[in-house]
Amino acid sequence: FFIAGKKAYEVERSLRFNDNDNAHLSRTPSGAGNRKVWTWSGWVKRGNIGLSQNATMLHAYDGSSSNRGSIQFNTSDQLKVDQGGGSGSSKGQAVTTAKFRDISAWYHIVVRANYSDSTASDRVKVYVNGTEQTLTFNVAYTDENGQINGAFEHEIGAVESTNSLFDGYMAEINFIDGQTYDPSYFGATDPTTGQWNPKKYGGGYGTNGFYLNFSDNSGTTATTLGKDSSGNGNNFTPSNFSVSAGVGNDSVEDTPTNNFCTLNAVAKGSGVSLSQGNLGYNSSGREGVVGTFAVRSGKWYWEVTASDVGADTQVGIYDNTDGKGFPTSYLGVNTSSWGVISSTGTTIHNTSQASYGSSFSDGDILMVALDMDNGKWYLGKNGSWYNSGNPASSTNPAHSGITSGTGLISPAISNNTENNMDYQFNFGQRAFSYTPPTGFEKLNSANLPDPTIKLPDKHFETLLY
Repeated sequence: FFIAGKKAYEVERSLRFNDNDNAHLSRTPSGAGNRKVWTWSGWVKRGNIGLSQNATMLHAYDGSSSNRGSIQFNTSDQLKVDQGGGSGSSKGQAVTTAKFRDISAWYHIVVRANYSDSTASDRVKVYVNGTEQTLTFNVAYTDENGQINGAFEHEIGAVESTNSLFDGYMAEINFIDGQTYDPSYFGATDPTTGQWNPKKYGGGYGTNGFYLNFSDNSGTTATTLGKDSSGNGNNFTPSNFSVSAGVGNDSVEDTPTNNFCTLNAVAKGSGVSLSQGNLGYNSSGREGVVGTFAVRSGKWYWEVTASDVGADTQVGIYDNTDGKGFPTSYLGVNTSSWGVISSTGTTIHNTSQASYGSSFSDGDILMVALDMDNGKWYLGKNGSWYNSGNPASSTNPAHSGITSGTGLISPAISNNTENNMDYQFNFGQRAFSYTPPTGFEKLNSANLPDPTIKLPDKHFETLLY
């Protein structure tokens, strides 16, 4: 998914769902559509995984706790589809045998329902990135109506507003009332790279069908952020989203056609908590986290907002030379990490500290420039670079001579004391507060160099025994 470059069809925006905010969309159709035949297609990028509750993409129920139709990730990170509508139990439920725990990737999910099919095992089919998934049927699907597409409340991102919340990003959501379509209607394989990419759906939607592309971020109303672009006017009401500038902005440019770096939920210490679509960092111990992107060349810029500075935080970069995947102590403790300390503004590398800038304060916006072409990195604050540094002219860096044992350097943050703090990252998925230095890019897939090997399975492939 790190294939660089532009695609034929560009998805412009996604909507960030922060489970801590109870963020979700809701709509109650005025009348029932086809409750036996429908298709749901959406692109999702997960934030939190391994949760104690399900993570919901779509939920519908008639007010009875036992009558629920849904599309969710379960607590084992499998996709689960409930028919709902049973008397005291679900009419049908299936889960994928596969688990979906990649928080750096966009997944394209298609669910086809045809409860009228004479074969019970064919009544629901699930596809991920164009590939049909093997299902385990916990409860056989019936040939009766399900809850989805009924004349009662439907929610995207939650169950009853506060439960089974989805954390991450969603984009390009299509719901087709009365038709069952395979993934080829919504995506296609790039013949050069083998990558599954979005394509514009060109068919009809039926009475209750809708298309949410989240392109109108002029407000957080049903006719702006929740607008149905299918032409049906089946708008959804947003709850607990923001489009205001700053760290709370949930309308972002991280999409399946231009994937952005986030913090890595599977490469962090046990005391680290991530939020805001894996852009928010909090830690209760001497532990850190790295970004989902790692680079060996190029010039890159990102920003970090110190919402709550804490006593001793280090903002910087990390090289996975030690093979641990993330800082298990503080940045700068060894030769594979470089940082700037929040309480003093000094640099630190291999435990050696040097005067560089000033301490961080709550509300400060830190600017980070990583120049892998010249082996240097820089840090600044609120529009000014520390020590009169100039990334564009390659002068006065925080550290120079940066090389990597693995050839790859990641954004990173760590904490050296057992206290709580909050930092919010921005790799360019929302507007920067300050203009990047000349020649420095956002950290996203469109700016990565094209790989030499475009079809990896020509050189490497798994063999199952």
